[in-house]
Amino acid sequence: MQSAAAFPVGINGCSSGEDEMVLQCGIDECREKNGGCGHLCVSTVELNYYCQCQPGYRLIKKFNCEAMQPNMCSIVRGNR
Repeated sequence: MQSAAAFPVGINGCSSGEDEMVLQCGIDECREKNGGCGHLCVSTVELNYYCQCQPGYRLIKKFNCEAMQPNMCSIVRGNR
């Protein structure tokens, strides 16, 4: 049996196909502290997990969400 150190991050070390170190196989990162995501944490087999934002927000620095500024052109057109 190979040790966890034999599989660095980014190398498929899990029998399920997860791209994790062996000690991380089968762990749902979204269950603990929402995976560090500001809004939504999406768990996947291939990518492990990723963060998403609610509508009207955009993802910054992989984990945080910030409100998008309204398009000033559309606001002006909407008032006509």
